[in-house]
Amino acid sequence: MGVVWARQPCTPYQVRREFLDSPSPYWSGSAGAIYPLVVRLEKSGLVRSEAHATGSRRSRRYRLTPAGRRAIRHWMGPPVADEVVGVPPDPLRARLALLMRYPPARQRTYLDETVRRMAEMIAHAREAEAGARGDVFTLRMSRGAIAMMETRLEWVRALRRATGKSP
Repeated sequence: MGVVWARQPCTPYQVRREFLDSPSPYWSGSAGAIYPLVVRLEKSGLVRSEAHATGSRRSRRYRLTPAGRRAIRHWMGPPVADEVVGVPPDPLRARLALLMRYPPARQRTYLDETVRRMAEMIAHAREAEAGARGDVFTLRMSRGAIAMMETRLEWVRALRRATGKSP
């Protein structure tokens, strides 16, 4: 709903592109996820659609309804929930907490691979940011994702530098 609201009017394909271009591996941009979801939102009265055609291609463009805007306001808060501002579930942090159980050579190998993969993810996010020029919504989201990933990367690099050193 948030993507529809930010981009309205928009097609399900535009919503799908938002998720496909996201640096987050947690969002599915598959057609099988997005298109049925938009239909469910419309059946729930949270979005409405209108016929739209570009050349011979027909589609539907969606907008939030007043009920959809109320749902977004409720979801946004205030009050702002602890799970919104607190530390989110983090599979990397959970793994790194257990890393001390491995021998130093294995720790270094794991951290080296983690640094390499994180750098790849940052490069992907920068590509998405480069394609977002002029699109303020996507640009802001890309910059936020990049800042978070760069901070996490520096944290992992610090752990790597400390590997094998006495606490």
